[in-house]
Amino acid sequence: MMDYWKTMKFWIIIILKKEVKEMDKQEILKRQRLRIRKRPGLVLNNHNDMIIEDIAASFLRKFMRLFIIEFYFNGCRQFEFTKRIDNSFEFKAFALNKWADIKDNSDALKNAFCELYKDRNEKNNRSFYEQVTLADVVHDNEVMGVDYLSVAQLISKYFDVSIIKDNYKQITVHFEDGYFINCNEENIVPDINRTVIRFKFEEEIFTENFSSKNPYVSSEDFYKIAQSLSMFFSGAEITIFDETEDKTVKKKYKYDSLSDYAAERFNYDNPWCFEFDACTDETEKIQNNALIKVALTPCETEGEIEMYCNYRRIEYGMPLKAIEKALSETNRNFNVVINIFQRYTLWTNAMKRGIENQYIYDSVYNRLKEEIRKLSLWGKVLDYVEKRTPPVAFELWFKTIKFYGINDGKAVLSFKSHIFKNLVLVGYTETLEEAFLSVTGDKVLICSKE
Repeated sequence: MMDYWKTMKFWIIIILKKEVKEMDKQEILKRQRLRIRKRPGLVLNNHNDMIIEDIAASFLRKFMRLFIIEFYFNGCRQFEFTKRIDNSFEFKAFALNKWADIKDNSDALKNAFCELYKDRNEKNNRSFYEQVTLADVVHDNEVMGVDYLSVAQLISKYFDVSIIKDNYKQITVHFEDGYFINCNEENIVPDINRTVIRFKFEEEIFTENFSSKNPYVSSEDFYKIAQSLSMFFSGAEITIFDETEDKTVKKKYKYDSLSDYAAERFNYDNPWCFEFDACTDETEKIQNNALIKVALTPCETEGEIEMYCNYRRIEYGMPLKAIEKALSETNRNFNVVINIFQRYTLWTNAMKRGIENQYIYDSVYNRLKEEIRKLSLWGKVLDYVEKRTPPVAFELWFKTIKFYGINDGKAVLSFKSHIFKNLVLVGYTETLEEAFLSVTGDKVLICSKE
């Protein structure tokens, strides 16, 4: 009898502990929602596989991209981003945009960062941002037209926009805890025109433990975000300052091509680069097309995939599945960087998810599969040539050759310069033909693309 009661007591304690633990978990989530609900909208839940730090870094990348877009297409190419010791951020563009032309500074500038799609849902007359979670914003889950500048204003402890125009007039819009505070205008010592945004994430939103003061965007993520954005916006010079280290770290990124970025990012000379157009079938009711740029670099272990798109409906899903499928069908490892510029971002297309992006999937998969096949073939040719040429000649001349494939029994090559072309074709044509014969089993002639 005593054993029976001991066993019962044991299981009762276990069940009670489990219930208390579950209640604690629910209480934490409830407190978290209540704290964040002090803001006009966003809540933090449903982040599932994303840790809090990932959400902060993902959001920061989207914010920085939108900030650059505000000025890049008006000709601005110089930007400075700073991560301060208190984990606040400063984003600076040495140019002006539409914000500088707003005449009624107080109300109009307030609305430029505060109008958050009110009454979007006509059924219950609730604000759009009262129905969306922060994880939805990061993942773009069924979220149309999200303004990341406005969201940043919502989830920050403070958010300031400073505009210097006419080289002496400074306008500053100030927000605190998600609310507009004031707008000031003053004359300053003559300075260059520029636009600056400063904000600090609200710690209650980006830390699971409310007492935690740990950084929620690491320096490594900050550098990587700036580097990738510099690649995506070709020709843009992004200078970053990190004041959270023992001393201020300064880095500068500027890439004139996808090849330059991939070479530095993966420490590989002469990446395999190509670009192509992806178009919907002519029978489709809604037409769409995109320009796709890709860089491949071979690697020893499983490679990385970096994908950047100018349109969020493309960013998740179809292109990534196409890349993963193409890579799964080869026994070699590659790093892949892909840029997708959708040219027609019509609202009707967006509502249809770009026709599920099937045309993107088909184009990416088919072209990537073909290029990997060519790259694998060329890699075997280079292995053959390397054993039969001096190391200096191989590094300088052969590793810089671009192989375009075999057409009508001819291997089409492109050379870095006319000098290199003459040196290779005069001295090593026979070696290359032997290499192709060894690899393909067919006699192949060598010809230059130029």
